[in-house]
Amino acid sequence: MNSTVLVHSEGEITASGEATSRGRVLEAMEKVGLAGAVAAVVLLGYVPGTLRLFYVVLAGSVGLYIAARGEGFLHSLLTYFHSGLLRWRWAFLLWAAASLFWSSRAGFGVERVVTMIEIHLLGLVLYDAARTRGRAVWTLKAIFIIATIGCVYALADGTMTASGRLVGAYGNPNVLAMMALAGLALFCAGVDVGERAGARFLSHVMALCLLAGVVASSSRKGILGAFIIWGLGALHRGTRGRTLTHIAIGAGVGGLFVLMSEQARLYWQMVQGRVTGVLATLANMGGPDNSIVERSTFIRDGVRLISESPVFGHGLEAFRWLAGDGSYAHSNFIELGVSLGFAGLILYYGLHAAVVMKALASNERASVVRAVILILLPMIVVLDLAVVSYYMKLPVLLTILCAGWLDRSADERRIA
Repeated sequence: MNSTVLVHSEGEITASGEATSRGRVLEAMEKVGLAGAVAAVVLLGYVPGTLRLFYVVLAGSVGLYIAARGEGFLHSLLTYFHSGLLRWRWAFLLWAAASLFWSSRAGFGVERVVTMIEIHLLGLVLYDAARTRGRAVWTLKAIFIIATIGCVYALADGTMTASGRLVGAYGNPNVLAMMALAGLALFCAGVDVGERAGARFLSHVMALCLLAGVVASSSRKGILGAFIIWGLGALHRGTRGRTLTHIAIGAGVGGLFVLMSEQARLYWQMVQGRVTGVLATLANMGGPDNSIVERSTFIRDGVRLISESPVFGHGLEAFRWLAGDGSYAHSNFIELGVSLGFAGLILYYGLHAAVVMKALASNERASVVRAVILILLPMIVVLDLAVVSYYMKLPVLLTILCAGWLDRSADERRIA
């Protein structure tokens, strides 16, 4: 009898060991798939040369993640589409698709709708990772690391525009700046590569690389975004120390580079000239900045077009052909206002407002994700005055990730 019990116990141990081993394999697959999807979004898909690789890496990574999650992924699919927070986004997508029917140019904007649907399907992976798997911080850490890799590559590669602005593999200095700002916001909110002192030191070095990417892009939006991140990071008690330390280190290292390198000094003077040119134009104290003049024209045209159809708008992508310039509006507010009216603007930014308000009301005041929400999302909204971001992958996916974390927090409170 005792021997039977012993055999039964050994069988349980063996089965338990096999289950543990299988669980570790699935967990590794899940993390590799999640990291691969993030890498594809952050590093690839911005220039034709890497577009095919983007789809290959993304498809393989998402497939690996879904295989690791198994049947649990189907349940997450239901929670994703039933999320109270994300109802704002589903309503926005339906409104955007419906606008194709009242657009005066048939078929215009279909490609944009498809792009948004693809982004939000990918959003399911990040939402599942945050809500069901509790990997919000892990995913943010992966984004921080991969964004740094993108900046380091751009700095080492040295590819620039004709005007001398760094672009790296992104093909556009403003895209480089936006990716660097995302990583910088995560760092200032408290995302580290590890808990030990050496890992935290490495995180500060990585943050300097991200800041160097912003400056090297010579993007005025990027520089404004850095100041917004620093201001919000210094405003919150939990992130104040690391933000002020980062500012001090960045100023010191940057100052040394400018003093010791003639090339760095000339580049810094060019960046300063771009910034002061905007300020001088706005204050009517200098010659007109062509970029500011052009954007002012877009705003005037946009306000006129919005007034012609304030509720419904003129249909997705309407600014490009209605304004007569063949260009997008260079402002998310103007672009969406012209395309989808005030209804579309409210639906789109309703998610941002709901996520921020819920984070402010959260009891998890020491959470890194809460700090990310309160630093990153306001920065995105402010920069949207000069950036069209509603179809940009990373800002949209980060917002979905944050919504997933908030939904998980709500689930935990209900269980408790």
